[in-house]
Amino acid sequence: MRKLLICCVAVVVAAFALIPRMAPSAIRLAMRSQPAHSLQASVRTPPEVNALLTRACSDCHSMNTKWPWYSGFAPVAWLIEYDVSRARRAVNFSEWSVQAGRRKGLAMGTLAAMCEGVKTGQMPPIQYRLLHPESRLSEADTRTLCTWTHDAMLEIRSRASVGASMAASGKTSGTRAAAY
Repeated sequence: MRKLLICCVAVVVAAFALIPRMAPSAIRLAMRSQPAHSLQASVRTPPEVNALLTRACSDCHSMNTKWPWYSGFAPVAWLIEYDVSRARRAVNFSEWSVQAGRRKGLAMGTLAAMCEGVKTGQMPPIQYRLLHPESRLSEADTRTLCTWTHDAMLEIRSRASVGASMAASGKTSGTRAAAY
């Protein structure tokens, strides 16, 4: 019984502290996206919103993740990589125009969900807020983000209407409207 306990303790210690990942996983090797695909290139994003997205969202929802020192050790690394991978699948600001922003309805739904997520306290997730206190959003931050998502949805809707009428008339535009 004592040998079994010692073995279990040794495995736990090795998993948490002594076994850094030898090879980075695919999520860490993911190439940085092209700036033209980003949310900021597709939707007008004021500086205060950019700062808020960077502070509270971009570690998980972009290719600009700042990996903490403890993300190099199993099994914590697996949990963090799982969360980041899941978040990027939901919305990736670095790949906006080829992911959530590729269609008008999808883009607008994603923006509405962003507002709802911060209003209900689901975003940023509690485990992230505990380790990154700067990611906590105040009521003013939430209002700023929700006002911006509303404005961005209106921008997308109006661009889509302008783009559709221009396409119908045979005119083209080099503006962001082409994305919708």
